[in-house]
Amino acid sequence: MAVYFAVAIGGRTVQLYQMQVERVQLEQELAILRAEEQALLGERDRLVQYQDIESIARRDLNLIKPGETAVIVYPAFASPDPAPAPPTPIAARPEPSWLERLFSR
Repeated sequence: MAVYFAVAIGGRTVQLYQMQVERVQLEQELAILRAEEQALLGERDRLVQYQDIESIARRDLNLIKPGETAVIVYPAFASPDPAPAPPTPIAARPEPSWLERLFSR
């Protein structure tokens, strides 16, 4: 009976140790998630301000206010396109061989 109690206590001790290790890992993960939550709350508070929303809409989404005129700027070309080269003549096709004539029908 003493051996049974020793094995049972040993098994429970191992379980207790594993649970404590898992608890420490979960507490570390919780601390990371809380820091991330605080960062996101700070960003949310910053974005609530109208000027930030407007600047993001103009810069990232290319939006304009009603009544404004959108201006699209195209890059300047270094030189105008030269005149296209005249088409090269297609060489005359040689007379088909007797084998090509046989299968072309």
